[in-house]
Amino acid sequence: MMSEAANLSAIEADKTKSDAAQEPRNWPRAGLSLFFLVLFSIGQSLFFALALVQMVWFLVQRAPNPFLSRFGPSLGQWLGDASRFIYHDTEEKPFPFKAWPAINTDA
Repeated sequence: MMSEAANLSAIEADKTKSDAAQEPRNWPRAGLSLFFLVLFSIGQSLFFALALVQMVWFLVQRAPNPFLSRFGPSLGQWLGDASRFIYHDTEEKPFPFKAWPAINTDA
């Protein structure tokens, strides 16, 4: 008897999950998550390439590139914002749906 009740509740839970996946409001969110996943991959590659450029710049010029010193942290913030959206930690959409993150590097 106990196992029948457990089976019924498991079947109901599966049905609820499949019903939720079919709800129209979930599809746009899934599409946006996929969109940000692609942008995240591009951003991650850009982050890596710019970090290499910054290292070479520093070796040649003996000082960091000021533009990259400002842009790198804001790109890192965007990557964090995008990952929080992709993993459903927040419903707030990152750039391009809001302003690019501004990082204060004067500290």
